[in-house]
Amino acid sequence: MRDAWSVLTIAAVTVLLGTPTAVAQPAANQRKWDIEIHGGGMFAINPTDGTVGLPAPGPPITPVLGPPFGTSRIVPSWYFGDGASLLNQALTSLRFGSIVSPLDQVLQSRLVRRQSGASVGFRFGRSITPRFDAELSVDYDFGALALTSGSDSGIETSRASFATAWNVLTAGPSRGTANVSSVAAISDHRGRQVVTTGTLVINLSTSSSVKPYLVAGAGVISRTDGSPEATLVGDYRFGLVFPPGITPPVGPPTFHETDTVVVRSSTDTAPAGVFGGGLKVAVSNRWGVRIDVRDHVSRDKTTTLLDATPAAAALTPSGVLLLTLDPRLQFSTVPGVPTSLSGTPLAGFQTFSGSGVEHHINLAAGLFWRF
Repeated sequence: MRDAWSVLTIAAVTVLLGTPTAVAQPAANQRKWDIEIHGGGMFAINPTDGTVGLPAPGPPITPVLGPPFGTSRIVPSWYFGDGASLLNQALTSLRFGSIVSPLDQVLQSRLVRRQSGASVGFRFGRSITPRFDAELSVDYDFGALALTSGSDSGIETSRASFATAWNVLTAGPSRGTANVSSVAAISDHRGRQVVTTGTLVINLSTSSSVKPYLVAGAGVISRTDGSPEATLVGDYRFGLVFPPGITPPVGPPTFHETDTVVVRSSTDTAPAGVFGGGLKVAVSNRWGVRIDVRDHVSRDKTTTLLDATPAAAALTPSGVLLLTLDPRLQFSTVPGVPTSLSGTPLAGFQTFSGSGVEHHINLAAGLFWRF
């Protein structure tokens, strides 16, 4: 009997000691939630397709003088489109070798491209069944938007050719006293992005501590800190200078005009589909490591926008100057008589709209904790 009570006492003590341990340490499959931090790289694939357009030619200028002076038009800028065409026709008619290299090719193409860069992010996960999990992911992509090499070189070529052309054109009437400048200010490497997605995780293995998986889902890609842009400012100031011995009855007029153009990129928030897979390795029932690759696929929302602001100073004494015959370039400080560089400024004119598909492939490794 004493031996029987001893056995029962030992069994009871064993149960009492074992019960708290079973409550405090639940099985790994009872931990439904996990949180993860990760880092890696986001690799971008940029499309090039899109629709293009340029501003239509401006209205004609009523002739101040008849033949042999030909027609002319109002232009918002000499850097692109009809303004560059009109200026180059005038230069060609005078048999000058210099012409303006227009911005047309830059305007009618993708101004920027997404660079590949580092990425960091976090995820919240919830186990639905041993086969399926649900996740919310947020990733910050350090890869910025940057001007393409074609955009960069095209802007610089146009800037330099503007100064050369106007120095040649104004050398005659000003007898070499004109002040001409053309400068470009570029704001580059901007427009990083945040990728927010919800995904379904399909575990290809449900019992092993090493779990390969597939993911599919959707989300949005949003941009931060603006987009790249380039500002070109062309400026010329010249007056009529008469040869020695010729004294005009009134002081000769002086003309001062400024041609300001802004070319900028715009990228809207875009919905995205997500596809990928990876491997989760449970080091213990509380934490593990993960390797993951996901392709975020979205429509190209990139556009190229154009602003143009012509300006002519109202100087005295006033006057009108016609340079070249057909087409003619008209400069005026007389009220009611337009100068060629004038008209309504352009604001946000769309010259390119992307129509391809963007890929943002995120390769990351991280640590996760279950709770």
